[in-house]
Amino acid sequence: MSLKKQVENPSSPLGGFLRQAFAAGSNRRVLAEINGHLDSHPAICRLESGTPPAVRRLIGHAVDYRIRYHFAITPSSEFTVARNGAWAVTRVDDLVDLARSDPSRFSDYAITQFGSAPDGDEDWQHFSDTKDGYHTVWIKPGAGRESLASLSRAWSGAILRGFAAKKLPLDCTLELFDLLDRTVGSLAAHHRRPTGAEECRLARLCLVLAIFESIGRGGRGWPAEFLDGRDVTDPERLLNAIPRAWVEDVAVLAATFRHRHADWQGMPATLNPVFAGARDVGGADGDLIVDGCLWEIKTTIQRAQGKWLLQLLGYALLDYDDEYAIGHAGFLFPRKGACVRWTLPDLLRELSGRGDVSIAGLRHDLRRKLRSNASQPA
Repeated sequence: MSLKKQVENPSSPLGGFLRQAFAAGSNRRVLAEINGHLDSHPAICRLESGTPPAVRRLIGHAVDYRIRYHFAITPSSEFTVARNGAWAVTRVDDLVDLARSDPSRFSDYAITQFGSAPDGDEDWQHFSDTKDGYHTVWIKPGAGRESLASLSRAWSGAILRGFAAKKLPLDCTLELFDLLDRTVGSLAAHHRRPTGAEECRLARLCLVLAIFESIGRGGRGWPAEFLDGRDVTDPERLLNAIPRAWVEDVAVLAATFRHRHADWQGMPATLNPVFAGARDVGGADGDLIVDGCLWEIKTTIQRAQGKWLLQLLGYALLDYDDEYAIGHAGFLFPRKGACVRWTLPDLLRELSGRGDVSIAGLRHDLRRKLRSNASQPA
């Protein structure tokens, strides 16, 4: 469950802690400040008024990906959720193809034909014949059993998952990620201003990543508004299947962000920081840390909500040991071309209603709460 959903879930230990530490009535002044700031900026949107919320969410995720490239080039191998979604809608005919599709996922084992041991000096151990009777799985000495479970899940998911009516050829998926890495490397958007055509190219790639991420997180197939019954056999056809209005919207938002934050281009930043407490909540990574400020990206025209503040503070508190030295926290609103931030101590005092509140103390209490809850028998 994402941190956002945990904040909304009344039975979540994390959500319960945050709601107790930061009472509902104490956020009014901060919310009024955010909304006043947003009201002073007109919305930037190339979408029709009736665009479904699911499409708007996809575009929000695409903008998140695009903002990454304002700071640095992130190899596609690090987009774990998007890659998982891509494999879920990729046609894989056998285990050899599956291993070849993403070698980093299968480094602990080898899949060979006809039961022959892998080449090399390593003392590979025979695990079992696969169900098709044609391939044999071998594992490296000391490889964890979770590796074998991962292989089993990947194989059954690739073969049995039936939610996607359209399956991409394996070569298409592999070539797409190669194309992504080549394109972002050549455009170098963290060092130079892309042209309009280049910005649209990046927008298409980021939208495909967002679609794959949606599939990877939601366990569902292609968005209803995408592909429209067309067969896709190569990366260019997949990119060209993205509706033009989506592409223009992401490109305009990206260009606006680049213009408003030109001094951030190529600046050292931590993209999707993973906090020490992530394991205690089943995984939690923030959006962005720049110059000691934790930023949450909200590509929306909605009024500010109290749960946004709890989500932002949840990330800050999960940095148990102050690894990222977070001194400020705030929101980026690409659709408004705006941002708002506070010092972390000021925000904690305002939302807790306590003048003596301590970030270190809250982190200590949260860690104790989450770990004591995890130790309780189910």
